[in-house]
Amino acid sequence: NQSYSKRPLANSVNDANDLADALHTIGFEVTLGVDCTHKKMANLIDDFADKIQDQDLVMFYFAGHGFQYKKQNYLLPVDADEKIKRETNIKFNSVNAQETLESLSSQTSYATIFILDCCREYLFDDTSKFRSAKSSGSGLHAMIAPGGTLLQFACAPGSLAADGGGQDRNG
Repeated sequence: NQSYSKRPLANSVNDANDLADALHTIGFEVTLGVDCTHKKMANLIDDFADKIQDQDLVMFYFAGHGFQYKKQNYLLPVDADEKIKRETNIKFNSVNAQETLESLSSQTSYATIFILDCCREYLFDDTSKFRSAKSSGSGLHAMIAPGGTLLQFACAPGSLAADGGGQDRNG
């Protein structure tokens, strides 16, 4: 996701497309979603989980804005700015990363690779409506990886990752 109405990113789609091309080249079946709304993200994740069979090697990659709220990480769809107007909207209009990880890893007894390229600071316009979010800190919160899972962040928990700069094609 990169085409956010506020705070758009420069390289997330390139990152996702390049990884999808590389995975396809080595034989992975790839499901790619670009600039997804909340509904589209939720549907893609559910459809992907439904396709997983036991003994599959599963890889999930997300590039876009991420947000830490009450010790949980949320992946933000491109329509987050329109739908998340107060704290109570966060859980229902973004994707919980821990729940997504658990859903995907429970489908296979082989291995799940879960990559979050979204350790970016995300600030809502009216922070007075996000009291708990202000105290959550920057970056993403540490996550629990179920057995058989490789969990990869773009940077350390609580830190921020860059989207690339200048002439860079990738973040």
